[in-house]
Amino acid sequence: MELGNYAITYRISGILTDVKGLLAARSELYRAVLDTLHGNGVEIMSPSFMNQRQFDESERIIPKPTKEKPANNSPDAEAIVFDKAEQAEKFDKEKNDLLEHIEQLELTLTEAQDVDKKNIKTKIKDVRERLKILEQTVEQSDEDK
Repeated sequence: MELGNYAITYRISGILTDVKGLLAARSELYRAVLDTLHGNGVEIMSPSFMNQRQFDESERIIPKPTKEKPANNSPDAEAIVFDKAEQAEKFDKEKNDLLEHIEQLELTLTEAQDVDKKNIKTKIKDVRERLKILEQTVEQSDEDK
């Protein structure tokens, strides 16, 4: 699409059926594009590139295509990212459910008989306590990052 001073912009479209693999798929796509270009002798430089090394004209400054993924003993970064995203989504849903429950109880409280008000207030207190524990759990999870 564009050859900028410090970057090449291109567009490739496709379908990814498993969004949890987005980061790895994007990285694999970038690697495959560069390997294909380099494997076919296409060398893309930005306009500001200046090579000062002396080399034989038959040589090219193109890395050899890689066919294997690099060995990596660290935990799968993508799995960690998406696990944390799913956990955050779960916390948000639970928090919204608790807030909605409190709101419903408060509406019920305004319409309740004096006998029932004590029980409803106790329920509201219990739900607020669960909400507080949930928020503390989220804060602790954020600190552990």
